[in-house]
Amino acid sequence: MEKENIYSKVAKIIQKPYFKDLSEMGFHDKKSHDQILSIVFNKPVYITDNWNEVLDKKDNNPLYYETPGGYWELYRWDNDHLTYKEYPNGDYLRKVYDNYGNLIEHEELDMGNLSIYRYDQNENQIYYENNGFWIVSEFNSNNELIYREKSDGDIYDIRSKNNINESITNKNKLIERVFGILEPPLVQNLFSLGFDYKQTSEILSVLFKTEVEITDDSVHNTFSNTVTEPTVYYLFDMGGDDNEIYYENSDGEWDIHHDYKHFLSQLGKNNINESTEDKNSYYKKIIPLLKKPYMVDFINFNIPRNDWKDIFRMIYGWRSTIHMTQSFEILNGGVPLPQYVQVMLEIPHTGKELLVYYEDEDGDWVEKEYDTKTGKLIGFEDGDGKSYVTESVDRKEKFYNYIVKTMLEDTEYEILDKNYGGTFSEKIASVKFPMYPWEEYTYKPWDVDRWKSGWMMGSMDIDYVVNNFGVDEELAEIIFKKYIKELSLEISEKMPF
Repeated sequence: MEKENIYSKVAKIIQKPYFKDLSEMGFHDKKSHDQILSIVFNKPVYITDNWNEVLDKKDNNPLYYETPGGYWELYRWDNDHLTYKEYPNGDYLRKVYDNYGNLIEHEELDMGNLSIYRYDQNENQIYYENNGFWIVSEFNSNNELIYREKSDGDIYDIRSKNNINESITNKNKLIERVFGILEPPLVQNLFSLGFDYKQTSEILSVLFKTEVEITDDSVHNTFSNTVTEPTVYYLFDMGGDDNEIYYENSDGEWDIHHDYKHFLSQLGKNNINESTEDKNSYYKKIIPLLKKPYMVDFINFNIPRNDWKDIFRMIYGWRSTIHMTQSFEILNGGVPLPQYVQVMLEIPHTGKELLVYYEDEDGDWVEKEYDTKTGKLIGFEDGDGKSYVTESVDRKEKFYNYIVKTMLEDTEYEILDKNYGGTFSEKIASVKFPMYPWEEYTYKPWDVDRWKSGWMMGSMDIDYVVNNFGVDEELAEIIFKKYIKELSLEISEKMPF
């Protein structure tokens, strides 16, 4: 009874990060943590074996997460719907659902920037607000956009228009007929049918049930004359955050955001993949429960190997590229794991594809955050917690060492015996560098030794480090010098001269 009274008092004064605070108060055993946090959350909870997550004992939903460094996240749920998420800096996510489980309101504070979304009963977004900018939308019974007004005065309204060049009825029939023959690449195929940019935008707005805008990479002079023809086309959803939803290039290659993929099932071509809406919905519920390193959790949740790349793209963005080795290591339980996974993300308009997540079969991992406009590294997180580039020298040095280690692992070489006839022979190194993967180079022992002081560094060496690890050129040069020095030492040990 006395212990329960103590636990109740502690629950009233405890502050986040909870595990760190409890430890500082002298509570180190799992049982006391379970009981105190059950009082805090007003429901029975249990703590995972790695002592970093609090789960609802009834439905297994995560309620709280904390890293050894003190970073934390707080969650609230309504049945299987995440309704609230809070971060240490005061940012939060709030969602409201109706009695049928439909999302009707979504509010998000990100770095002090508040966004508000509201939805109708069919989950069409009917309101958006951010920093004084707002959008009001209206959809008909077929979930088709018929009205949209923005705070800057821009209005899209087809509620009462009977004719532009033809009646709405005829226009809808035309669009239905177009849908019957349309297939990706959407923009270029619509152009080939004789539709201009405005008409193509209207047709694709009907397809995706939201107002879309087409942009491309064409270059114009001061007189608005086209200097270079477009090679890439992008579609943006103008109904909310102006998010990119679709991409295609002049070679006919295309890609689409997973949340919009099911709209393609309206098209008449049978070679388009069937809707993945149900599977996506299932995985979206699982993702909040996953923790890094991800691969072991993928196996624990019995997620098929073929779906791993899709889930990584849902976590890190649909434009991310996943590199996963085909050779596998065997986990303790007899389950094979890829030797490593790399998630690369293209930063729009920078030409950079950067590493955002890395994980290997040993459970080592790192996740990196970049400025979305410049591609410059902001910070990273690993098993020791989050760190930002302005933080301690030790943490930054650890990150630089990780880059060097990764580059060394991606470098292939072998030591060969070269015979010149008779008894004279010498050892040479055949090396395939990650920045020149298309060719192998051979070096004699003294050449390798000279790398430590005389490597002729080129632009491709620097660009490789910048584009793959998100550091600036000055830092890339320092890292590359460290890499080539360590590679020289490693190879020289195997063929001394």
